[in-house]
Amino acid sequence: MIGTVQSVLFEQSAGEPGCGMAEGYTGQYIRVRAKAEPGQIRAVRLVSAEGTLALGEVV
Repeated sequence: MIGTVQSVLFEQSAGEPGCGMAEGYTGQYIRVRAKAEPGQIRAVRLVSAEGTLALGEVV
């Protein structure tokens, strides 16, 4: 899935407070962290993975 663009529903803040990162899930239940706000649905390109967490860039 790395390199693909996925729709992600961001559910919670992630990382350091105030860093603007959030975590959520794709429709295939892939956990993704990217620069977003909780409650948003955003298109995200998956760029790498750390264990079961995908890291992405909002497109």
